[in-house]
Amino acid sequence: MNENEYLGSNFVTKNAVIVFFILAAVSIYLGYTNCAILLIFLGIISLLSKYWGKMALKDVDIKIEGSHQRIFKGETIPVKYIISNKKSLPLIWIELMHDIPQRECAVPLDGFTKKTIKNKETLETKEEYSVKFTWILPYQTLKWKTKYKAVKRGLYTIDHLKLFGGDGFGLSIEEKDFLFKTKTGFIVYPEIFNVDEGIFKKSLSQNSGSNNGIYEDTTLLKNIKDYDGRDSFKKINWRLAAKGGDLSVNIYQTITPSSCFFILDTASFNEEENDEYFEKAISFIASAVVLLEGKISCGAAIPKTALNDSFLILPEESQNQTDDILTALSSAEADFSSTPYFDKEKLISSSDSMGQVFICSLSPEKTTLYDIAYGLKCPNIKYVFSKTSHEEDSNFYYIDNLVIGESRN
Repeated sequence: MNENEYLGSNFVTKNAVIVFFILAAVSIYLGYTNCAILLIFLGIISLLSKYWGKMALKDVDIKIEGSHQRIFKGETIPVKYIISNKKSLPLIWIELMHDIPQRECAVPLDGFTKKTIKNKETLETKEEYSVKFTWILPYQTLKWKTKYKAVKRGLYTIDHLKLFGGDGFGLSIEEKDFLFKTKTGFIVYPEIFNVDEGIFKKSLSQNSGSNNGIYEDTTLLKNIKDYDGRDSFKKINWRLAAKGGDLSVNIYQTITPSSCFFILDTASFNEEENDEYFEKAISFIASAVVLLEGKISCGAAIPKTALNDSFLILPEESQNQTDDILTALSSAEADFSSTPYFDKEKLISSSDSMGQVFICSLSPEKTTLYDIAYGLKCPNIKYVFSKTSHEEDSNFYYIDNLVIGESRN
């Protein structure tokens, strides 16, 4: 659309109406009767058009049904727009516009188009979604259905609409901001893939001498195998070795920790080409939380950036815990116009209840949270990296090695 489409006609301005009637009076005085009649007619049309345009958007109510939904990429959402004309004048036409979300996470499939509009005050232009309706009779309610498709993770909040309406002559055009009493919109969750559940389990020997006072329980010895040179000396069965036998190592019963906590190292993804790796880290945390739902309580920490607030969700046995974490991940942005910020003191003071901690970063070389990791009061901290590296450590994991099969979305 032309960005000046909704400026209206100069013939319906206050000055134009005054000029019409002054010229009509002059024409009558000079004896130009036919000209005077035409000018009076134009003046009346201008007045009528101006009044009709002013009344066009009065007592118009709009509701959206079918939003507030949490969906995954690729899914569609049916949405109903309800437009009520609660006055005695008909609505010849009305156009609804609402913002296009920054991430454009959900797009309308039917009816809507993108239009460019200019702000009358700032003169700035922006694209918005637009849909137009015609002929809504007095006291009539129009119900219109469409669908939105989720194309990428993100939050799509609709808290206001911009309305355009006018008279039947097409001369007077009015603009109105319609504010919803409660926010509406969609939450598109990150992409979910299958993750190896083994990373979230650990042997009892890993808990030995931890800060939380958990020690190895030798009553839960699972098996014994021959020492192959790669096993830890801590697991060697010295009792059997003392009897003159070959070296062997203990295999302890695998246990599932009571809780897991994920920390997103946003600052490590501080280059534009790392967007793909950032999305991979987001999806890993989301996939892990979905996998562990009902098995292990999960929590997450996301730093504050210029585009999103910080989140600190501690592991709890809450029915909405998974939704809360997925919602927080949906809005996370790797924006570096300001440095991503963690409340370090709060994070460390809350670490008693985190359980097993996973710090999700770009790579071992780029990790920025080693100082926070050293301060956490947790028995076992692991690093999960989006980008494969030659660096190896018993607590280093690479997402590509943890993915099983195809995406679940």
